[in-house]
Amino acid sequence: EEPFASWQAAGCVVEAVRAACACTLYASDDAGGTRRMTWQGLYATANRLARRLAPHAQGKPAEGEILVIEPCEMVPRRKKDPEPGDDTAAVDEDGLIEIDDDRDPIVLAGEGHLVQGLLDTMLRQSQILNSYAGAEPEAGTKDASNLDKALALAEKHLDALTAVIDSRGSKAGQRIPSSGKAVTPPWVEARESMRKKIETAQKEAPIKQAEAERELKEVEEALKQTEKDLA
Repeated sequence: EEPFASWQAAGCVVEAVRAACACTLYASDDAGGTRRMTWQGLYATANRLARRLAPHAQGKPAEGEILVIEPCEMVPRRKKDPEPGDDTAAVDEDGLIEIDDDRDPIVLAGEGHLVQGLLDTMLRQSQILNSYAGAEPEAGTKDASNLDKALALAEKHLDALTAVIDSRGSKAGQRIPSSGKAVTPPWVEARESMRKKIETAQKEAPIKQAEAERELKEVEEALKQTEKDLA
């Protein structure tokens, strides 16, 4: 139950949001229905963010084929006055105690902190979005209201997560870059491999054709010589 917010976990959560959008746009009965533009905008935001987080979310096994788990972010701390009558609290020179910062995750994200509350909320939103991915709910119903709320909150929290990444990008030594090199999808690799094979075949085609014509000419000459010998 301890907070464990990492960029690896953030990448997985963003991927869940992107997947919900993709299912709605490409595998549903109505491709998002009247909210198609909203779904497309959310997908675009999640896709950009997922690519930035791909080096973290798509981790590689360590030695011994054990999955590498990235360390968590430090829980932000803040100072406050001790509770009245609490004589056991350790106070500093200003008479304040230090506690985990439990303010709103959006507020903490605005200050450059990645917190578990933000990731938990985004994960719940992805689950809600998934539940409506099959078809758009009827207008004016509670389901329609829940979907609109989830779409708005998902966009808001993706923007908050983007702001955290941007705040880290200019600081030396931070684990998360302002822009990361995304892992090349396997279908892109397959496409590039096929393209190179076609280019190689096109380059080698004239040589192969010349060789084939030379061999054919040799066969024709051999046949002519055989016909002369038989005559």
